[in-house]
Amino acid sequence: MKQLKMFSHFQLSTIAWLLLHFLDCSYQTTYGNFFPSVPGELTGQSFPVTLKTNASSDLVIVKCPAPQYKHTKTNDRFVQNEKLRDMDIFYYTADKTFAWAPMLYNSSGPSFMHCGTFFIKKVKTSGSDEYEWTYNLNWESQPDPIQVAEPQTISTKIDMISNKCGTIETNVVVYHKNKENGMQKFNIEDKITAHVNDLYYHFKKPGSNDGMEVKVPCGIARAVNEPPKLLIKGLTSTPIIFKDLQIYVIKQKQSLGSYSIELSMGDGASTPDFYKGEEVKMKKMMYTRTGIEEIPSSNEVITSSFSTQGYQLLKFSYNCPTIVGSKMISRIFYLGPESENYVFPNENTIYLSNETAIQPNCSLQRITFGYLNSVTVSGVTTNLNDLMDDGAIKNNLKRVKDFIFMMDAKEDKVTLECFYITPNGNLTLVQTFIKGKKVFIGLNDRGEEIYDVKSNDDIRKEYEKNKELETQNKSLLSKLKSKIGPIGAYAVIIIIALVAFTIILVVGILLYKKFLKEWIAKKKLLKKNKGDPKVAGKKKAVN
Repeated sequence: MKQLKMFSHFQLSTIAWLLLHFLDCSYQTTYGNFFPSVPGELTGQSFPVTLKTNASSDLVIVKCPAPQYKHTKTNDRFVQNEKLRDMDIFYYTADKTFAWAPMLYNSSGPSFMHCGTFFIKKVKTSGSDEYEWTYNLNWESQPDPIQVAEPQTISTKIDMISNKCGTIETNVVVYHKNKENGMQKFNIEDKITAHVNDLYYHFKKPGSNDGMEVKVPCGIARAVNEPPKLLIKGLTSTPIIFKDLQIYVIKQKQSLGSYSIELSMGDGASTPDFYKGEEVKMKKMMYTRTGIEEIPSSNEVITSSFSTQGYQLLKFSYNCPTIVGSKMISRIFYLGPESENYVFPNENTIYLSNETAIQPNCSLQRITFGYLNSVTVSGVTTNLNDLMDDGAIKNNLKRVKDFIFMMDAKEDKVTLECFYITPNGNLTLVQTFIKGKKVFIGLNDRGEEIYDVKSNDDIRKEYEKNKELETQNKSLLSKLKSKIGPIGAYAVIIIIALVAFTIILVVGILLYKKFLKEWIAKKKLLKKNKGDPKVAGKKKAVN
């Protein structure tokens, strides 16, 4: 009986001890033991604290103190980093003791986090000691989140990664970084605006008694969606079929232009900009009799706008991510003239008849959006199929590799009509070839002769122009000589001189009689009056 009482007393004591211990834990007032890497007694050397992680994710969350945190004393005080707090990226535990914040991988060194300022009240004096609560986080290896991310069809709502993060939505917090590495925090039920390949990092919400300082995602979702359609923004295209290929024809008023490529989700899409800014490959194509061929070394990567120089056949491709992998989508556009039977304005080409390099010709490679079908000279049309690449001549035309040459052109001026077949019609290049002559222009700086090739019409016009200028610049004697001969020219000049001398002489005599003679008479009279003596008191007698 005595032993039974002793055993009961022992049981009661044990229960009381456990109950007191439980109550002590339940009403815990300091939480320094939840930061294993932070010493209990802080000094000026305590921060920054160095943490490590082996996460494959490039984003983790780290534990920071929250406003209710007490380190080792109940009068400890913590003020959060205002910048982080205003960004609304902290996840707070229910008791506001801990705040978890995202940290991104830094390829150039440790990632840095400033949680806020911690104040410890001094014991013997007034005031507090201040400590900047900071972390340096090192990844043990370079993370590769794409490899561990799970593709999900995401538009405006995030779905649970149920096989990794459980099934209760309220137990998960989601973080997302945009292209500028800006951070956003979401709950599963929040509405979002997703973009292709956006990564959404799912974390199980840590509890107040979680002793870890770094948490890795329980799963990463990568945003994918339905494949887009490749469109040229603002332009209407008409599909046609050629050799089992679909070509989208866009008729243009001008051959030059700037355009915008669009990865369209269609009208009424909940996320119309899902693929905005994605890289699209543009390649120039060649339209041939047998099909469409890629032009080597014509690749160009664009994200929105592109320009064209002339009518072109272009292929656009986009490597689209999907749930099951990547899918290449592409579309061929023909940016052509408005008319399906377009005729280019006539071009004049001056050539030397004795030079074989430039002769009247049509080129098979003159345009890439059509193939040469026939050549017409003086109303006679010759089909390209009738001109073999063996030197045989037909209708005075001969094929040499990629050119159709006209042989032995007799006329000084000959016009060729080069007829090409295009995806939606035909195009004619009208070219007039004019025989010319080599004309000496002058010498260059090194004393070398410079020549130009000019047509006979140009030479004749230039001669007439120079002759006219020479005529304008001739002297009167030269002009008279060229018209009435040297003797007649001199006779005319002598006669003109005699007439001019006679006129001057007559005018001089008339002036003498009228003005000079009278002036001389008055001068003599005045002189005579000055020479006669004067008698005082008498006046000069007047006869």
